Amino acid sequence: MRISLLTILLIAISLSLLAQAEKTEVPGKKAVYYNSFLAGGLLADQGQGTGVTLSMVHGVRVKRFSFGAGIGLDSYLDWKTLPVFGSVSFDFGKVKNNSFFVQCNAGYAEAWRIKQEEWRPSGYHEYGDMMISSLIGYRITKERFSLYVQAGHKFQTAHSSYHTEPWSSFAPQSSFYVDEEMNRLVIQIGFGLN
Repeated sequence: MRISLLTILLIAISLSLLAQAEKTEVPGKKAVYYNSFLAGGLLADQGQGTGVTLSMVHGVRVKRFSFGAGIGLDSYLDWKTLPVFGSVSFDFGKVKNNSFFVQCNAGYAEAWRIKQEEWRPSGYHEYGDMMISSLIGYRITKERFSLYVQAGHKFQTAHSSYHTEPWSSFAPQSSFYVDEEMNRLVIQIGFGLN
């Protein structure tokens, strides 16, 4: 339920921004609004599972640099995450209106387990942590629209913890912590406005 409401909200925001988006120029600098909507896969070694990644970035492109903010949804073998991140990219090669670029995204991702146990000890808590991804890609631009193809690496951490209840006043209370690091190969394709 939480995922479907989030998806509807992301689509509504994207469509409203897409409808209002126009090229804007800042006096003295040539700055252009851009956005991208990307979908793809999170690929891992055998036994670690593959997943799906969705992301949306809105920002400003100044000459060869782009600065933006984004939100996404990633699924791993045991976790789902909702990253909110900043994005910086640099166009290092141009072919007519098309560009090769490198991109770095970093931020925080809220996380929750996919499989929920029916029983949960008191004090059970699951939470996310930092998300970092580095990508290389190719942007094909035609008039105001762009097509993106990119690949790279994504690193995400997630945690869960709980405290056991002592059965008597003499038994000590124990705390358990699980920290998971997820390293994935990311392959994405998408579209947007320049």
